Amino acid sequence: MKANKQMTEREQKRENDAEAYCIKADFKFFQIEGNELPKSTITEVIDLYRKSAWYNNSKAMMALGKIYEEGLYVKQDNNESLKWYQNAAEN
Repeated sequence: MKANKQMTEREQKRENDAEAYCIKADFKFFQIEGNELPKSTITEVIDLYRKSAWYNNSKAMMALGKIYEEGLYVKQDNNESLKWYQNAAEN
């Protein structure tokens, strides 16, 4: 949330959308602890995190960084991981 500046209705909606995408992705990603998630669910989770990150949600960026760093259901990619961590730090 912006400090010392009133958010416009549009900015507030974007922030709310970003948080909603991130929460939905978290729910789907962590719904079946210890079990393999279907590929369609993983695709949806990554898509939701990316949508949230597009709205500058740093939690989603950190989640994407972790997913690629650890190779969680995706091919491990340190460059992709670093990109998301850097974006989160700059946000």
